[in-house]
Parts: sequence; C-alpha cells; structure tokens
Amino acid sequence: MRKVRLLSLLAFLGALLLALPTNAQTESREVYGWLRYDDYNQSDYGICKFTTDNAENIQSVWPYDPARVACAGAYAEGFYYVYLYETDGYIATPYSFNRINLATGESTQVADYRGMPFLFQDMTYDYSTQTMFATAYDENVYTAVLLKIDLTTGEATTVGEMGENKFMTLACSYEGQLYAIDIDYGDL
Repeated sequence: MRKVRLLSLLAFLGALLLALPTNAQTESREVYGWLRYDDYNQSDYGICKFTTDNAENIQSVWPYDPARVACAGAYAEGFYYVYLYETDGYIATPYSFNRINLATGESTQVADYRGMPFLFQDMTYDYSTQTMFATAYDENVYTAVLLKIDLTTGEATTVGEMGENKFMTLACSYEGQLYAIDIDYGDL
C-alpha cells in the first residue's frame, strides 16, 4: 500500500472546509499548505498545493529551507501567513512570523519571534472580524492559550486560556465560531 504523504496541518483543515461548498457534488478546488515531509521527495519543503479531487498529487509551489519550518499558517487578506521555527532535527526554536505572496513566493518577515516562549500549534483567520487567531501551548505553565495576531506587526496578544490540553488544529467558520481538535484525544 502506498504510504500517505504527511502535510502540515497549517490551515489545512480550515482551508479545506472553507473551500468546499456544502453540497456533495462540488467542483475541484486548489488547497495550499506547508509540506513538511514527503515519503517520495525529501527535498520539497515549503508551500505546496493539491486539488480536492486529487489530494494525493501534492505539488511543490515555493520550496523553503528545510532548517526553517512552519508550525502554523493561515491565508488572510491576500497572503499566506506562517510562523517559522528553526530546527536542528531535534529542537524547535521560534524564528519569525512571515507573510508570503502565493503568486510570487516572496516572503516578508513581519516579526522576529526568536524571543517568543512557545510555538503556535495552528492559526486561522476569522473573516467576520478580520482577526487572525492562533493556539499555542505554554510549557512554562502547562496551559493552552488562544492568541490574537496583528498581521501588520506580528504582535501576539493572549485572548484567553484553554486549559491543560494541547490543540493541533484551529479553524473558524464564516460566522466567527472557532473550532479546535485536542491533540491527545481527538476531541473537537
């Protein structure tokens, strides 16, 4: 059996849900994400895309240095925003918050995150309030936090605490309802 490609959950769930109309017969849509690992081609890290009718055919769009990896990302206001971290293969260290133009691949650093105490788990954009949200887990206090991210400055402001559970995905409906999935139990 063919191994399944692993795609970072960066806005994947939210982008897929928002891209699909509610009826069962839909036309194919493009979905973008950040490819972190591929059993067949280890060199294509970075922005990738696939279509909803052929999800196995993942295409690299804008490759990035594998030493800098996105741990969270979401599309908003015409750009793909990502939280990048550096890794030596064992340790993940916060690096930056970037804005990427999907048409050109140009990446602009919005904020230096090297001093940030945690990595985001995921991000999503709330179209009803034009707000980028992120989840993170603060290992210092064993608490998941919900953050609001300023897209101009990259400043992350804590909106609230979400308990001791870690969340691996974050999505937002067009009405502004946030959804997250628990990393340990899979609870929505």
